[in-house]
Amino acid sequence: MDFDALFGKELRKKTKKKKKEKEFKKSDEPEASPLKESSSDAIEAKEILLVTEAIDNDVLEKTWKEMVGGDNNNTDNDGDCNFNKLSKEEKLLRLSQQIHSEEKKHAYKLQLDLEAETDVTVIIEQVTDANYTDKIYLQLRKYFKSLIVQWENDLQSDRQQARILYETKRDMVPLLYKLRTHRLKPEMIITLGTIVHQLQNHQFLQANESYLKLSIGNVAWPIGVQNVGIHARSASLRIEGKSANIMISNTTRKWITAIKRLISFSERRYSSLN
Repeated sequence: MDFDALFGKELRKKTKKKKKEKEFKKSDEPEASPLKESSSDAIEAKEILLVTEAIDNDVLEKTWKEMVGGDNNNTDNDGDCNFNKLSKEEKLLRLSQQIHSEEKKHAYKLQLDLEAETDVTVIIEQVTDANYTDKIYLQLRKYFKSLIVQWENDLQSDRQQARILYETKRDMVPLLYKLRTHRLKPEMIITLGTIVHQLQNHQFLQANESYLKLSIGNVAWPIGVQNVGIHARSASLRIEGKSANIMISNTTRKWITAIKRLISFSERRYSSLN
């Protein structure tokens, strides 16, 4: 199972859960408008409607057909209702949602293109340099995915290892998402960048030490880096150790454990080749 499929599966589970929560909440509330007037999408549709009164339904239906294809008389992608039967406001809302979906797909494609062009080798001096943070995000995501691919290629008919690999892939999905959307704490990026640099240089003992620092909430400062100012270090030291990263949430605990599994795999693979 590839990452796209696995990510899609996790996303569908989350979406389904949110939908159930909304339905449960709705059952306890007075009957609301089918357009959910309080939602940001509905508000956006109303704003668009104010400046698009001159657009007739034919234009909206033609635009929808160009975007999703098929016959407007058929059900839409969500299987809800015929687009032609919707009100003008509802059509604008559906178009807004579809445009948002297309923008997300385009952004994801751009991300993959950037990863393809990125040299995965982490330069240790760049790990703590804010000017290279975007590059480090790309390198980490690309490198972790490459380790998974190597593990898949090396996998023998070992059912236990296959199960561990599947769990690792599943648990890495939230981290890969955070790397794509740049939603990790700076100290986590520094530690992960240090770990990847150490793995790439076959410094497995140091990588395991950095992993321990990651799990307990400390920063694995790269050895020999001169541009980490005393103020940056002291600010970080004030928060170190106050709360273990592994205790932040179950999701965080799982991807941190997955990092440990990737370190172990990388060490095993290097040992078998030398």
